[in-house]
Amino acid sequence: MIPDALRTALAEEGEEASFAATVLGLVLKRHDWQRRGISSDGLLEEVLGDRDVAGLLLDVVGDEEAAGLLAAHLDAASEPEPMVAWALTKTPEVRARETLIALVDRYAGDPRKEHLVFQAVVGLSRWRSEEARRALSAVAEVGVGKAQALATQTLVRWDS
Repeated sequence: MIPDALRTALAEEGEEASFAATVLGLVLKRHDWQRRGISSDGLLEEVLGDRDVAGLLLDVVGDEEAAGLLAAHLDAASEPEPMVAWALTKTPEVRARETLIALVDRYAGDPRKEHLVFQAVVGLSRWRSEEARRALSAVAEVGVGKAQALATQTLVRWDS
């Protein structure tokens, strides 16, 4: 269950939503690391400033619920925040892939959204699906800067 404070912050846009997304992203990252037997880097505790709160969040926040909340925020945001997209890249939930593809569809060629698209490309690089390939191909073709470079590199790596 996601605490009301995080849910409320993600209902808005701006700094509070970005902070809430960062917290959820770190929780999702830690869950992924736990599944793979990797020890903590301590970043969640550092961001929150409290080991007990971090432990509580790790126990109560589910990946599917967090991914759904982050995806809904990005789908509804008039100006999606790169940190929210970053947070969504930390989960293997299919809902994340759908939202990251939608971000690429909306912003692939927009130079003002390079960091946002870059985060979407990072997340999509974990899925070798036709949908992800199509989105990465679009970024490789019309994207800009680091987003375009990473999309191109990912496609080359997938083809080798």
